[in-house]
Amino acid sequence: PVCPSSRYGVSHPLPPGRTRRLFEQAVATFPANSLFLGFLAAACASTHSRFRLRIFLASACRQAPACVPLWMGFVWLELGAQLGGEIVGLKGPAARGCTG
Repeated sequence: PVCPSSRYGVSHPLPPGRTRRLFEQAVATFPANSLFLGFLAAACASTHSRFRLRIFLASACRQAPACVPLWMGFVWLELGAQLGGEIVGLKGPAARGCTG
């Protein structure tokens, strides 16, 4: 396990692939934890990682169909992709909840 507040973690950050796998394991273990889901989304900023995240979330939603936060995270990701927003947050009117 990696402690984010440790000095080693600050001076020697994890490679992006290991960071993504760490948060995938965290979300798989605790699917209702929206903080882990947000960290995973932030770790998957590239297009290739975004595709992996979609596959991972689809699988996680099938394994935990009653987990509302996980489903909301998946919907949030899809809306961001459809509206041209970033994974970490939507841009434009959709980010403010406006419809016009």
